[in-house]
Amino acid sequence: MGFNRMASRLSLERTHRKAEMRNTKSALEGLPLDIFHDIAQNIPDANDILSLSLTCRRSYMLLLPDLYECVDLKSTQHCVEVLSQLLGVRSELSLARQIRKLVVRPNSEVAAVRSQTPDADAMRIEWHVAALIKALAQRGDLFNLREFCWDGLEAPRFVWTALREGCPKLRTVMTTFGVHPLDRCDSLFEFDNLVGFGLFDRKSSDAHLVTVVVDRVVNTIPDKCWDMLFRRCPNLRTFIIDGKHPPCYAFDLAPLVDAHWPSLRHFTLGKFVCLNKSSNSLTQDCIPAFMTRHAHTLETYTRHHLTGPFGVLSTQLPNLRTFVGALNAHIFRFRNVRAIEGTNCVPLRQADFPLLVHALSSLTSLERLYIAVSDGDTDDWLRQLLSSCSKLKHLDLDVRCKRFTFREFTDALESWSPPSLRFFSLAKTHQFTDEPLTGVAARVAVQCPVINGFRLTVRARKQPREVHRKTMHALQEGTYTVERDGQPNAVFLNVDEVRHWRLHERIAMDVPRKFKLKLA
Repeated sequence: MGFNRMASRLSLERTHRKAEMRNTKSALEGLPLDIFHDIAQNIPDANDILSLSLTCRRSYMLLLPDLYECVDLKSTQHCVEVLSQLLGVRSELSLARQIRKLVVRPNSEVAAVRSQTPDADAMRIEWHVAALIKALAQRGDLFNLREFCWDGLEAPRFVWTALREGCPKLRTVMTTFGVHPLDRCDSLFEFDNLVGFGLFDRKSSDAHLVTVVVDRVVNTIPDKCWDMLFRRCPNLRTFIIDGKHPPCYAFDLAPLVDAHWPSLRHFTLGKFVCLNKSSNSLTQDCIPAFMTRHAHTLETYTRHHLTGPFGVLSTQLPNLRTFVGALNAHIFRFRNVRAIEGTNCVPLRQADFPLLVHALSSLTSLERLYIAVSDGDTDDWLRQLLSSCSKLKHLDLDVRCKRFTFREFTDALESWSPPSLRFFSLAKTHQFTDEPLTGVAARVAVQCPVINGFRLTVRARKQPREVHRKTMHALQEGTYTVERDGQPNAVFLNVDEVRHWRLHERIAMDVPRKFKLKLA
C-alpha cells in the first residue's frame, strides 16, 4: 500500500515537472524577437547560452549563430573530429556556415607532449587538418567566415587558395610558420582588402645577445607579402609579427619605414632584432619611423622589448588605449592609455620603482594594470602602487617576493585601494605560514566594501620534478564573487577553488570545490 502511494506521488511530481517545462517552453516561444535577443546578449557564459538554446527549436535556431560564431579547436584530436563532423553534414542549415571566426591548433604544445608524436607524423596530421579545411571552403560551407587563424608547426601550403576563393567575406588571416621559409606559401600573399594580418614564428632559439643574432640567418618576410599589404590592403587595422618567446631572432623589417595604413589600430611586434639585410647591420630607425607615422591611429600597441636602445620609444601616442610591453618610466608618454600589461618583472628598488610609480600617476585614464614585482629594498611599495592609480578598476598583481604575505596585501588594500577598484587578481609564492585561501577571501570581502570579485593564486616554490614527495605541497587557486546587501556589507561569498596536488612529475590530481559561504 505504501509502495503504491509513493509511486503515485512520483508520477504526480513528474506530471507537474512536465507541465512547468511546457509553460517555460511556451513562454520562450511567445517572446518577441527583439526581447529574446536582448536576453541572449546579456548572458555572459557560453554554457548558459547553450542551455537556453536547448529549451526549444525556436531558441536553437535563433541562437545558432551565437553558438558557432567563434570556433577554437585547441588540440589535434579536436581539430580532426570537429572538422570531419562539419564536413559530413550536408544540409541547408550547415553548422559550418554559422562560423565567423575559426582557430585551428593542430600539434599544440599540450597535445604534442601527451602523444609524443614524431615530426613526420605531426606534419601528416597538419596536412590532414588543412585538407579538411580546404574541402569545407571549396564546398562553400565557410561562406560567412571572416577571420581564420592557423596555429600549427608550419604554415600550410595548399589551403590559402581555397579560403580566398570559397570565403569571400574573409578579412583577417593569421598563421604560424616554422623552419620552412615563407616563400613556400605564395598563395598566402594573394588576398585582397584584408583588415587583419599576422605572422607568428614558432621556432625556438638559444640566442640571447644581439651580437649572436647578427651571425644567424635573417628571417625575411617575402616581398610578395609586403606588396600585398601595401598595395592591396589599404584598410589594414591589425598587423602582428610575433613569435615564441624568447626567440630573439633577427628580422628584416626595413620595409616598415615606408609603410602607412591610415586605419591601423592594433600593432604587435615580438621580441625581434631589427636588421637591414641589404647592409647586414642592426637598425633601430624603422620602428620609430613607423610609430610616428601611425601615432594618431594606434589604439593597441604590443612590444616585447629587448634590452638596450631598441626598447626605447620616444613617440607620443595620444589615442593609445592598451599597451603590452616592458614597464619603465617611459610609459608616461601614453597619456590616455586605459589598460597596461607589463611583460617584465619590476624590481622593487628605491632607485627605479618610485620613477615607475610617478609615471603611472600621470596616466589619469588608467583602468586596468598587470604588473609583476620581485624582491628589492622598497618597503611601502603597495601603498605607492595603489595610491598612484586613482581610477583603477582591475588590478592583476604577480608578487615574486620571498616574504610577501596575504595579510600585508589585505591591509594595504583596505587602507589604500582606489574607490573605483572592483576586481583584482593576486598571485604569490607559497609559504608554509600562509592561511587558507577561503579565510583570506572572507577577510577581503568584509574589509573591502568596493570589491565585487577577485582571484587568488598560490604558486609552488619549486618545480614538481624538484620537490621530494614527502615535502610536496599543493598549488591552489580560487575565484570569488561577493554578494552584498543594499549597503556595502558583504552577505555571501561564492567560492570556486581548486587544489592541484603534484604527486609525481607526471602524476597530478585536481581537487575542486564550490560552495556559498555566509558572511553575515
